[in-house]
Amino acid sequence: MTLVIRIHTKELTMKAALLAGISCLLFSALPIRAQSNDRKIDGDTPKGDSRRDAQPSIRVTMRDRTSVPGLEVRLDDCVRIECSDNQLSQSLGAIPMGRTPRGTWTRSLSRNDVIEAVSSRGVKPDTIRIEGADTCEIAASVSTVTSEDLVRAAEAVLRKMLDEEGEADAEWTVQSKTRPLLIPRGRKSRRLSAEPSLGRISRGSAMIRVDILVDDEPWTAASIAFRLRRYRNVLVARKSYRRGDTLYAGDFAIERVNIAMRQDDPLSDASLIDGMVAARNLRSGETLSHRDFERPAIVHKRDNVTVVVSIGRVRVARQGIAMADGGRGDAILVQVDPKRPPISAEVAAPGLVVIARTAAPSPSDLARAADYRRQASEPRPASHR
Repeated sequence: MTLVIRIHTKELTMKAALLAGISCLLFSALPIRAQSNDRKIDGDTPKGDSRRDAQPSIRVTMRDRTSVPGLEVRLDDCVRIECSDNQLSQSLGAIPMGRTPRGTWTRSLSRNDVIEAVSSRGVKPDTIRIEGADTCEIAASVSTVTSEDLVRAAEAVLRKMLDEEGEADAEWTVQSKTRPLLIPRGRKSRRLSAEPSLGRISRGSAMIRVDILVDDEPWTAASIAFRLRRYRNVLVARKSYRRGDTLYAGDFAIERVNIAMRQDDPLSDASLIDGMVAARNLRSGETLSHRDFERPAIVHKRDNVTVVVSIGRVRVARQGIAMADGGRGDAILVQVDPKRPPISAEVAAPGLVVIARTAAPSPSDLARAADYRRQASEPRPASHR
């Protein structure tokens, strides 16, 4: 009986040891298998895995306020963009967000506006993380263009145009009231460009348009009006003359006169008027132009004149009546045939006018004209019935 019990105890002990050994082998094999599976997951990506097309995450920090120097608002003016892809970050920062407010006006940019702008470039919204303020207040970064700046730009163009016209002695006053302007500073440049409003300036006034360009784009403009005074040394009468009086060079002086309001050009050479006659009444202190004097008349209205038509060496003479006064070289109308309209002829000498003259009047033409004038001046004998 005792022997049998010992045998069963020994069998139980061997079975327990065998089970313990199998358990140890199983637990030691499990970590190795799991590590092998982990290496398979990390090394081999299944076909069609979404992580192959994954986008980098984008961190956007909203500013509460920004001042924009240019005419267009960019996204990076309002937010700070952080992304592992520098090229993508720069592309998103350059997204236009509308025009810059004018003057002291402002506008707001919300988070939704930012998400919508970034998403328009193909970025998935779930990769965007926004921090900072809820809205960004946008204002223009401006500086002041003073009235003096505008006037100086206009005066530079005015002086250039006066020099091109040969008007070195000129003065002007500003007629328009200009006010300072708030202009964006510009991302690249800001400059003033001036030119005449009508492409030219008049004698007594000028209007110059000044354009303000920001980054080479027109922002606004101002018009500057000037009153001009143009001075020249011209002839001035020292005494009064009546129409028809003979003018003498010694009766005129050279003075500096404002000619801006005159429509014609005053004379400055006294030799041009010496011996001429006044074409109108002249007052002392007046300037003279070519219209204010004329040659002394040697043929008067209603004078009997000889009309000579010259065609080469052939001359044909007829009698006519002068219809106006005329000096040597003047063209006047002459009535030759009462049944026909008057004809134009050039005054060549007292009592002589010529048509199509190709050479100086011959002595016979002058003698014929003098004889005709003498006959015309003699009294006619009374007729007897």
